[in-house]
Amino acid sequence: MAVAAYRRCQDLAAIAHGPGTSSSRSPGPSPDCMDLRQLTSQERGLIALLVFGGLRYREVSRELGIRPADVAELLRTALCRLVPADGSRTGSAAISR
Repeated sequence: MAVAAYRRCQDLAAIAHGPGTSSSRSPGPSPDCMDLRQLTSQERGLIALLVFGGLRYREVSRELGIRPADVAELLRTALCRLVPADGSRTGSAAISR
């Protein structure tokens, strides 16, 4: 079911955000939220499939057409981009250590 939802979201995004249109409709996140718009659609999809879909790296790798090791690296890269370079934490979006 998670894969079907992911594919449908990808299809809808492609239709809604055709050439020459902006992919962001909202004014931006609140100060307490992470801005997921800074991630690529592949990174957002990967996080959705792993976290919300409950898929394993191997299943995600098949869906995205990349190696399981690349899934791990892409996830690491995406998560690092969501955390400020200085490691500071803000608001309720802070990641507990």
